[in-house]
Amino acid sequence: MQLREPDRTRLHDALVALRDPANRVPLDGICGNLYLNLKDGRFYDTVVHAWLSKQFKSWEYYTGSRMFPVPMSRDDFTYESARDHFVYLFEGVTGDMWADEYGAMRLSLLEHLINVI
Repeated sequence: MQLREPDRTRLHDALVALRDPANRVPLDGICGNLYLNLKDGRFYDTVVHAWLSKQFKSWEYYTGSRMFPVPMSRDDFTYESARDHFVYLFEGVTGDMWADEYGAMRLSLLEHLINVI
């Protein structure tokens, strides 16, 4: 899916902004933060969601799950481990989807998305 202007620039700028921890909610991943930062649910639902779903598949560590695309680590990128780790963090154990090796994997996906847009 090729994005047209101004959608491409708008999404690119929102992705780049997520590099800065001040622009993201630690308990949300890329999708949740984009939804919050874009402040436009219709744009997210009609444009961003479809684009992300396609681009996740081209990332080398993709788990195969659109809901949990980020693996727990480079050594274990199964859907089950991604889902379990997401739930573990979401239940408040650390509350930061962007920390540790899991966070490093999320940042890797973020960089991939920035590069392919």
